[in-house]
Amino acid sequence: MSEPPRPPSLRERKKARTREAIRREAFRLFEERGYAVTTIEQIADAADISASTFFRYFPSKESVLLADDLSMVMLEALAGQPADMSPIAAFRRAVHDTYEKMTAEDWDIEKTRQRLIYSLPELHPALREEYNSLVNGVSEAMGRRLRRSPHDLDIRVFAGSVIGAVMALGNRGPFSLDNVDQAMNVLESGLHLK
Repeated sequence: MSEPPRPPSLRERKKARTREAIRREAFRLFEERGYAVTTIEQIADAADISASTFFRYFPSKESVLLADDLSMVMLEALAGQPADMSPIAAFRRAVHDTYEKMTAEDWDIEKTRQRLIYSLPELHPALREEYNSLVNGVSEAMGRRLRRSPHDLDIRVFAGSVIGAVMALGNRGPFSLDNVDQAMNVLESGLHLK
């Protein structure tokens, strides 16, 4: 029998609070002043930390927005879905499992993050790189789940398809599980256009 997970230490909780304070204040400043004119020093000051402390948490201003803390959780959930579940159903369940565990405050932060990253043209090249990483992550998770190589063509095509569907949601307004479900329904239909 495995031991229950160890609760986070005081140090880990303080680090998590600092990271969240940086993100919360950065998002607020980006919305109030604009992304381009907001400096790392302003973010650090608003979060009541030094600029050097900022860099211990994020390597750049861009990374505050692009850091997707949910991806790793979702990929682990995907890898753990039953092998007899269809791939799209497994992806959908992993997304639901991840987002349904979020608090209302976490949802608000994530919606703000997504709204900002899709509205800032200067982030689009970095966002494409993030999507490439997600295709690799989904391929790895699906490969583990099915005990296959993540480099198999059908696994890579599946990963590209579901991440492409999620990308398509980016310009449709606020992220929601309903939107994800609709996108997965389109994929499950065999991409039949009406």
